[in-house]
Amino acid sequence: MSRNINPAPQYLDGSGNPYAFGKLYYFDSGTNTQKTTYKDAAETIANTHPVLLDSGGRQPNVFFSGTAKQILTDGDDVQVFERDPVGGEN
Repeated sequence: MSRNINPAPQYLDGSGNPYAFGKLYYFDSGTNTQKTTYKDAAETIANTHPVLLDSGGRQPNVFFSGTAKQILTDGDDVQVFERDPVGGEN
C-alpha cells in the first residue's frame, strides 16, 4: 500500500498561511470515483472523505493501495490544486 507522504508538514498558501481546516479528496487515479483511504498501514481504519486538515493545515495519516488523484480545497471548499497520480506501490 502507499502512504501519502507530504514532504512539507503543512499545506500553506502563497503567503505562508496554513490551509486551516482544508480538505483532501482522494479518487481513483484518472477518475472521479471516490477512493477509500485509511488511518493505518493495515488498511483497517478508514479516513473520512474528504480527509480533514487540522487548524495548522496538517493532514492525518493517509494510506491507500495503488495510485490516486488528490484534490486540496481550502476551508471554504475552493480548489487549491489537483495532483494525479499520487502514491504508488513501494
